[in-house]
Amino acid sequence: MSETIFSKIINKEIPSDVVYEDDLSFAFRDINPQAPVHILIIPKKPIPQLTDAAISDQELLGHLMLVANKVAEMDMRNGTAPMIARTQPAKHPLGRPRATSRPRLSPGGALVWIACS
Repeated sequence: MSETIFSKIINKEIPSDVVYEDDLSFAFRDINPQAPVHILIIPKKPIPQLTDAAISDQELLGHLMLVANKVAEMDMRNGTAPMIARTQPAKHPLGRPRATSRPRLSPGGALVWIACS
Protein backbone atom coordinates (compact mmCIF):
# COMPACT_ATOMS: atom_id res chain seq x y z
CA MET A 1 0.00 0.00 0.00
CA SER A 2 1.33 3.45 -0.86
CA GLU A 3 2.12 5.98 1.82
CA THR A 4 -0.62 8.39 2.78
CA ILE A 5 -0.49 11.69 4.61
CA PHE A 6 -1.77 9.81 7.67
CA SER A 7 0.97 7.17 7.54
CA LYS A 8 3.54 9.97 7.28
CA ILE A 9 2.02 11.65 10.35
CA ILE A 10 2.01 8.36 12.29
CA ASN A 11 5.66 7.77 11.31
CA LYS A 12 6.44 11.36 12.36
CA GLU A 13 7.70 12.26 8.88
CA ILE A 14 5.19 15.12 8.98
CA PRO A 15 5.01 17.06 12.27
CA SER A 16 1.72 17.13 14.17
CA ASP A 17 0.31 18.32 17.47
CA VAL A 18 -0.18 14.89 19.08
CA VAL A 19 -3.04 14.62 21.56
CA TYR A 20 -2.98 10.86 22.19
CA GLU A 21 -1.15 7.79 20.94
CA ASP A 22 -1.22 4.09 21.76
CA ASP A 23 -0.36 0.86 19.93
CA LEU A 24 -3.52 0.99 17.80
CA SER A 25 -4.35 4.66 17.30
CA PHE A 26 -2.97 8.15 16.83
CA ALA A 27 -4.84 11.40 17.63
CA PHE A 28 -3.71 14.89 16.66
CA ARG A 29 -5.05 18.42 16.23
CA ASP A 30 -6.26 19.38 12.77
CA ILE A 31 -4.03 21.96 11.05
CA ASN A 32 -7.12 23.69 9.63
CA PRO A 33 -9.65 23.39 12.46
CA GLN A 34 -13.35 23.72 11.70
CA ALA A 35 -14.22 24.09 15.39
CA PRO A 36 -12.49 25.46 18.52
CA VAL A 37 -11.41 21.88 19.25
CA HIS A 38 -10.83 19.73 16.14
CA ILE A 39 -8.98 16.45 16.59
CA LEU A 40 -8.42 13.59 14.15
CA ILE A 41 -8.11 10.01 15.39
CA ILE A 42 -6.66 7.49 12.97
CA PRO A 43 -5.98 3.78 13.25
CA LYS A 44 -2.34 2.78 12.88
CA LYS A 45 -3.49 -0.15 10.76
CA PRO A 46 -4.18 1.16 7.25
CA ILE A 47 -7.90 1.07 6.44
CA PRO A 48 -8.38 3.17 3.29
CA GLN A 49 -12.17 3.37 3.64
CA LEU A 50 -14.63 2.30 6.29
CA THR A 51 -16.12 -0.08 3.75
CA ASP A 52 -12.70 -1.82 3.62
CA ALA A 53 -12.94 -2.74 7.30
CA ALA A 54 -13.23 -6.46 7.95
CA ILE A 55 -14.89 -8.39 10.77
CA SER A 56 -11.37 -8.78 12.18
CA ASP A 57 -11.22 -4.96 12.54
CA GLN A 58 -14.21 -4.90 14.91
CA GLU A 59 -12.06 -4.58 18.04
CA LEU A 60 -9.93 -1.83 16.45
CA LEU A 61 -13.01 0.17 15.41
CA GLY A 62 -14.45 -0.13 18.91
CA HIS A 63 -11.09 0.94 20.32
CA LEU A 64 -11.22 4.11 18.18
CA MET A 65 -14.59 4.99 19.71
CA LEU A 66 -13.15 4.57 23.22
CA VAL A 67 -10.16 6.72 22.25
CA ALA A 68 -12.60 9.41 21.09
CA ASN A 69 -14.18 9.38 24.55
CA LYS A 70 -10.75 9.47 26.23
CA VAL A 71 -9.63 12.40 24.05
CA ALA A 72 -12.89 14.18 24.79
CA GLU A 73 -12.34 13.81 28.53
CA MET A 74 -8.75 15.05 28.20
CA ASP A 75 -9.31 17.95 25.86
CA MET A 76 -12.88 19.15 25.39
CA ARG A 77 -14.03 22.46 26.81
CA ASN A 78 -17.29 23.35 28.55
CA GLY A 79 -18.44 19.73 28.74
CA THR A 80 -18.98 19.56 24.98
CA ALA A 81 -19.42 16.01 23.73
CA PRO A 82 -17.40 15.03 20.67
CA MET A 83 -19.02 14.80 17.25
CA ILE A 84 -17.86 11.66 15.49
CA ALA A 85 -17.72 11.94 11.71
CA ARG A 86 -16.84 9.36 9.08
CA THR A 87 -14.54 10.44 6.27
CA GLN A 88 -14.16 9.35 2.69
CA PRO A 89 -10.82 8.73 0.99
CA ALA A 90 -8.83 11.90 0.54
CA LYS A 91 -9.78 13.85 -2.57
CA HIS A 92 -7.84 16.98 -1.66
CA PRO A 93 -4.36 17.31 -3.21
CA LEU A 94 -2.81 17.47 0.26
CA GLY A 95 -4.59 14.31 1.32
CA ARG A 96 -6.96 15.97 3.79
CA PRO A 97 -10.09 13.96 4.57
CA ARG A 98 -13.40 15.11 3.20
CA ALA A 99 -16.45 14.86 5.42
CA THR A 100 -19.39 12.93 4.05
CA SER A 101 -21.62 15.72 5.32
CA ARG A 102 -20.80 19.13 6.71
CA PRO A 103 -21.21 19.01 10.50
CA ARG A 104 -23.17 21.73 12.23
CA LEU A 105 -21.67 22.88 15.47
CA SER A 106 -22.96 25.02 18.27
CA PRO A 107 -20.66 27.88 19.29
CA GLY A 108 -17.70 26.43 21.16
CA GLY A 109 -18.40 23.03 19.65
CA ALA A 110 -15.86 20.28 19.18
CA LEU A 111 -15.02 17.88 16.38
CA VAL A 112 -13.34 14.55 16.91
CA TRP A 113 -12.87 12.85 13.56
CA ILE A 114 -12.22 9.16 13.30
CA ALA A 115 -10.56 9.07 9.90
CA CYS A 116 -9.68 6.18 7.65
CA SER A 117 -5.95 5.76 7.22
